[in-house]
Amino acid sequence: MKTLEQLQSMWDDHADEYNKWDALGDDEIVEFAQNVERERCAQVCKSEIVALKLSGLHQHAAGAQGCLNGIAGTNVSDNGEHSHG
Repeated sequence: MKTLEQLQSMWDDHADEYNKWDALGDDEIVEFAQNVERERCAQVCKSEIVALKLSGLHQHAAGAQGCLNGIAGTNVSDNGEHSHG
């Protein structure tokens, strides 16, 4: 989990001068933090799927794929493409 200071730095690194951290509302800060952590969790799932498949544990990989789809709110294929559903 990122600290508030880390999140602020991540945001400000990509924001223009009119949209810096201090200009954000609480709802925007919470949404950004949730998106950062959701992406981190998705990356963990993707790594686990690859490891499980390489180990021959395809049924477990399918379960991890379901977890990834739940995190992403979409169906994510092996090649990283998204389809909403």
